[in-house]
Amino acid sequence: MHSSQDSSDLPATLNWAIRAIVAESIGLGLLAAYQVVAAILDPPGSWPGALMLIVFTILSAFGLWKVAAALRQRRGGVRGVAVAAELFLAVPGYYMLDSGLRGVGVLIMLLGLTTAGLLIAPATTRALDLVRGQ
Repeated sequence: MHSSQDSSDLPATLNWAIRAIVAESIGLGLLAAYQVVAAILDPPGSWPGALMLIVFTILSAFGLWKVAAALRQRRGGVRGVAVAAELFLAVPGYYMLDSGLRGVGVLIMLLGLTTAGLLIAPATTRALDLVRGQ
């Protein structure tokens, strides 16, 4: 994620949102690695299903990485995609909460909602040049 712009000229809200999205991308990459190891050590009942899940996880990690890179380059058009991706975290967070993993579920939901809030903050909107009526 290198760009010609220095990250110090980005507002704190956008900087922290980018950091959170990169962390989520790395987390998904680690999850994909775990899924590969788990599939090798304990063969799944359905190889096509396991492979589809692994590919989906890898593509999701790559997509989040690209969204973070685009935000770092101040491409305002990806903000909606980023907000939607962050709001998707509420679903697994809820299911974790409901299934007994309350702490993890709450943390995942808070991460998604906080990052979405950072992405729609006024300073982020100005930095991405999305202010109307100028």
